[in-house]
Amino acid sequence: MTKQSTFAKGRAAEQKVAQDLKSHGAKVNLSPGSRTTTDIEVKWSTGRHWLIQVKSGKSPQWPSADELKGLNSRATKVGATPVVALVEKGKIEYYSARNRKKLRP
Repeated sequence: MTKQSTFAKGRAAEQKVAQDLKSHGAKVNLSPGSRTTTDIEVKWSTGRHWLIQVKSGKSPQWPSADELKGLNSRATKVGATPVVALVEKGKIEYYSARNRKKLRP
């Protein structure tokens, strides 16, 4: 698979996650590129704040140790919950990046 098609598929998964979160009432901001560990920033009306790394594919892999370190570090700095969104076959599951507990939007 080419780098461009990999990027396009990843971006489509990020947009799917963003739409799902918006349907749950969140304010969503997609990262303009793929250069950071945060793909999506989410703010909830309750004051909660999520930073999300999206992983997708036939069998999406958990983020690498370096990706988790960056995501957790940034989340700590801004007072947010670091979240991993796994997208597989159209289904989205959200997990805490710190303890892998399943989260609900």
